[in-house]
Amino acid sequence: MFESLFLFINRGIWGMSLDRLPLWKRLSLRLLRILFLSAEKFREDKCKLRASALTFYSLLSLVPVAAMLFGIAKGFGMDAVLKALFLEKFSDHREIIELIISFADKLLLNTAGEMIAGIGVAMLIWTVIMVLSNIEMSFNDIWEIKKSRSIFRKFSDYLSIILICPLLVIMSSSLTVYIATNLKAASDRIDLIKGSFLIFLIIKAMPYIMIWLMFTFIYIFMPNTRIKRTSALAGGLIAGTLFQVLQGVYIVFQLALSKYNIIYGSFSALPLFMIWLHMSWLIVLFGAEIAYAHQYSAYLDFGLRGKNISYSFRKLLMLLVMNLTAKNLSEGRAPLSEDGISRKLGMPRQLLKNILNTLTDAGLLAEIPCKNSPRSCFIPATDIGVLKISNVIDALEKQGDADIAIPHNETYEKLSKCMDGLRKSMKKSSSNMLLKDI
Repeated sequence: MFESLFLFINRGIWGMSLDRLPLWKRLSLRLLRILFLSAEKFREDKCKLRASALTFYSLLSLVPVAAMLFGIAKGFGMDAVLKALFLEKFSDHREIIELIISFADKLLLNTAGEMIAGIGVAMLIWTVIMVLSNIEMSFNDIWEIKKSRSIFRKFSDYLSIILICPLLVIMSSSLTVYIATNLKAASDRIDLIKGSFLIFLIIKAMPYIMIWLMFTFIYIFMPNTRIKRTSALAGGLIAGTLFQVLQGVYIVFQLALSKYNIIYGSFSALPLFMIWLHMSWLIVLFGAEIAYAHQYSAYLDFGLRGKNISYSFRKLLMLLVMNLTAKNLSEGRAPLSEDGISRKLGMPRQLLKNILNTLTDAGLLAEIPCKNSPRSCFIPATDIGVLKISNVIDALEKQGDADIAIPHNETYEKLSKCMDGLRKSMKKSSSNMLLKDI
């Protein structure tokens, strides 16, 4: 039974063509693929370790970030509103939030002097940028992006978040309260919709909608690449829902552990808050994995992870990639990225990634920056006017060390000559065509 289930997970759901299935089966199969890919990649990307690191950075930056937010809100005369909103939204962590607000106020007070005001503000901004930079780094690793934002883009993008987020939080919260209040008032006045399940559902769903939108925004904005809106929304829905569930579980645990207040006093809130923070980062990273799997589920193959592909088939796949890049260059088209090659050939991304690395190391492909994208593109590293099948195979076979000291006896010399003869025959063969002409 378990063997059949394992076979189904590894090969069954990946061997079916989605185009030939009914809509409900297609959606169900794609959902299974996304979930399995997300879970596997969550493990491969060491998201538990990343969540621990982000928890540490978050704890160090809570006071500076809060001070920055309150300082900006104070400039608009809305600091009291923001503090009240934080206490309301994080009522489950009231003791911790009150401590953070107190420390943030002291930090703002200490940086208010004329002599150290500039240095203090600069340090606050730098702390926030470093925290957001570490968050971006984790997202970039999940999305397999090698290049982070430049320091100037980090400063401009992150500063935009710092300036806009406090206002958006206040406005969205006020809008939520306004809509919920008016819907409730309308249902009380109008008998037709009084006690309506739809109105009840909308009011109850408002917190979920806001958290879904927040997570969706994070998944669109934080990685240094273009994310499909639908993929970000898929990650936002899953992560936002899990986050709301975590809030409920946290309340239950808080009530269950309230007896420890006698021993630890208000300090008992701290370890529970740290656990909640760590779990929150796990959810954020899992949502990012969901978004990644949703965007690339058509080009990923869970079953190919660790599969032993034959050398002959591997050579054929490498020739396919070289043929595509050579023809693309000869026709004057823009260089293709890894995603572009994967879509054109219908090749799973993790298999293609390995092939591209091999071809690049062999000196057959060159990796160059893509236009208007942080991703890399690939072009042939040699003249496509003379690039034949034999050139690719010869370069692949000669890749690596060939100077290991072993006795060159008579058999060694004969076999070496035989191999040279076979290579010469391959070069003279009528099947040894220019890759761009195939």
